[in-house]
Amino acid sequence: MKMMRKAKIKAGDRVLVNGASGGTGTMAVQTAIAPGAEVVGICSGPNAEMVKDLGAVEVIDYRQYPRLEAYLGSEYSRRPFDAVFDTMGVQSLFEQSPKFLKHNGLFINIGAYDGGAWFTLWCWLKNVFLPTILGGIPRRYIMFSTIPDGEAAKQLAKLVEDDKLKVVIDSMYKMEDVLDAYDRLMSHRARGKIIIKIQDNEL
Repeated sequence: MKMMRKAKIKAGDRVLVNGASGGTGTMAVQTAIAPGAEVVGICSGPNAEMVKDLGAVEVIDYRQYPRLEAYLGSEYSRRPFDAVFDTMGVQSLFEQSPKFLKHNGLFINIGAYDGGAWFTLWCWLKNVFLPTILGGIPRRYIMFSTIPDGEAAKQLAKLVEDDKLKVVIDSMYKMEDVLDAYDRLMSHRARGKIIIKIQDNEL
């Protein structure tokens, strides 16, 4: 929900979600659709139908486009997006975003970069503060975590109650298998949320 508030998504907006089949991506797709936005999702081909079932009007199989950013530029330059939600942490997607993101659009990154904490910090500093005259990207950029606050939790609960949001579960792990859960998360192949079971319900 923090993404929706920051981007001020409304009916008729166009939103691109990168990593649309993951735990965060499936939520981003649905919460953007809830106020009436049109969502295009990016994921692998085998997950395309699931993302369509969540309400995306188009799904792009990134495996079909080795130069994904170039494809986005050619396909959406005449119908650019109002916002881009990147749940995978792809720096090149932001760097090329002027090709498919409106001039007043917002790029929100909620995915960790593969280069680690220092690389993530460097990208954030560059993306936010580097002036355009020195090579900065002329689009607004925000990065934050997806940990919900109290207000966001209430809004998510209301969407679930109104049958506008469903939680897609990829897998469930016991606490002692938390490293396996982490490996699954880092594989970037999860279809939905990865659940870690803290304790059994059995007494």
